[in-house]
Amino acid sequence: MSKDPAFLFYPNDSVGGMGNLYLIKLWNREESFYKIGTTVNKYCRFYQLMKEGYECKIIYLLMKLDYFKVLNLESYYKDLYADLQYTPIKKFGGYTECFHNIDEEDYINRLRVLVPYNLPVIKNLEITWR
Repeated sequence: MSKDPAFLFYPNDSVGGMGNLYLIKLWNREESFYKIGTTVNKYCRFYQLMKEGYECKIIYLLMKLDYFKVLNLESYYKDLYADLQYTPIKKFGGYTECFHNIDEEDYINRLRVLVPYNLPVIKNLEITWR
């Protein structure tokens, strides 16, 4: 995948299904970290992580984007933040996509440049397990 994903982000050039890209903050009594990931079913994914014993806050969730583009964005951010990678105490699906000290505003500003058209988003939403 390209280190510069900008060529991928033009509207109406779908190559498959739709997906979501997220930056979430996970924490419990022992640790706190960010996770970058992709999902087709956003809430199911977040509840899976909460069942592992973490509180969850959606920092930024970009929805309804071509899934190929979502995967490229995820790869871009994982490369960008490689020096901030964090391994959680408890291993779960996607634990290799976790990071410490991500600058939330930088993440959002970069995403607005890479995806310069309006798509649905969710920002700063804390999810509770009931």
